[in-house]
Amino acid sequence: MLGSFSVGDQCNIGANSVVLKEVPSNSTVVGIPGRIVKQDGRRVDRLSQQLPDPVVDSLRSMQKELERLQEEVRTLQNARENETVRDT
Repeated sequence: MLGSFSVGDQCNIGANSVVLKEVPSNSTVVGIPGRIVKQDGRRVDRLSQQLPDPVVDSLRSMQKELERLQEEVRTLQNARENETVRDT
């Protein structure tokens, strides 16, 4: 037990690493903050260790809204063209 969390048996903690959360047994942790890079002798996918990126989330949301608005503009343009054809 280390503070409010546990570091499992047979773990390797890299020099100068800052461990902020529980570490499962048979793991290797490196970095600041500490990330699990190996568990049970196998490399851990780095993407599963990353935190959500609010900037990327915001850009994705904006892209979806832009696509929705572009579709709405196309729909309105088509409706206007159809009205113009009927009026002539």
